[in-house]
Amino acid sequence: MILAAFSSVFIQCSENSIPRPRGYFRINLPEKSYVNLPDSFPYNFKISDLVRIKQDKSRISQQYWINLEYPSYKAEIHISYHPVESNIQKLLDDTYSLTYKHIVKADAIDEVIINYPEKRVFGTFYDISGDAASQIQFFVTDSVKHYFRAALYFNTEVNRDSINPVVEYIKEDMKIIYETLEWRDEYIESY
Repeated sequence: MILAAFSSVFIQCSENSIPRPRGYFRINLPEKSYVNLPDSFPYNFKISDLVRIKQDKSRISQQYWINLEYPSYKAEIHISYHPVESNIQKLLDDTYSLTYKHIVKADAIDEVIINYPEKRVFGTFYDISGDAASQIQFFVTDSVKHYFRAALYFNTEVNRDSINPVVEYIKEDMKIIYETLEWRDEYIESY
């Protein structure tokens, strides 16, 4: 009997055990619907009914800059807006610089062209893979009056493997933003 117990323990210990991979908490992603942004901006688009609109209060913020907050996920889409006044090249250069500063932590940056000529909405969508601070960004412009930029940030340490379901969930919302975006020229005169 003692010999059988000892043999059983010895056999179990001699097998190569494989460690389990690190797991992450299950993230429940609720159904969402989309509503129009309030009418007080020089742009309009549909937003998820799960976000809170907050005025950007950073030291560099300007008029019409807002954040779309996802409180449950500690995430925000930072939205900045600039009127185009012979400054389109500087705005494009700034966006390129802000996007590609993440290359240090990124595995890759995929670019998708945004092209809606009937609405005068042109730009680029950036999907940044890896553990970069911002995984999704895009800019759109009409090249004449309006320049709009959006970037997703998390208010927590980024590990793309653990937050990937939330990134993909919010990526859908960001695509809805640029797909439904329309310019409101009446605001540009008062800027």
